[in-house]
Amino acid sequence: RSLGVQVFNNTVYCANAGDRAAAVVDAFHDAKNPIGGWVVRNNVFVAPADQPRKLFQERNDAGKQMTFGGNVCVHLTGVPDGDFSGKEPGLKLTGAKPWPFYAPAGADSFVVDRGVDVGLPFRGKAPDAGAYELDVAAELGDVPTPDKK
Repeated sequence: RSLGVQVFNNTVYCANAGDRAAAVVDAFHDAKNPIGGWVVRNNVFVAPADQPRKLFQERNDAGKQMTFGGNVCVHLTGVPDGDFSGKEPGLKLTGAKPWPFYAPAGADSFVVDRGVDVGLPFRGKAPDAGAYELDVAAELGDVPTPDKK
């Protein structure tokens, strides 16, 4: 049976993990644990510049059983066609996390309109890659976080 995991519209910045660094997307695939049906789309994955990583672990053909598309990948190897490699996403990277830190910095941010339609609402020509849609993020304004009311 397929696990059918869907990984859509996340923003993931990997910390330097020293000798524990692993692939960003890692799953085990065998007859008892097939992963066909995993869909990984519209995410922003960034590894440290001094510690590039594989996008997915090529263990038992696991990566070949996944569908990737519309992901923005920085300092990652093995990025499939249909994804964007080596492009800075253009996120704010200031303010509180996650909001507004991981929001697109503006309409010219690389993540804007780079995703693929996965059935979630979006504005513009295509969904934005990452956790926040530019036009929707602008409407959110100053969103309270758990530590700020």
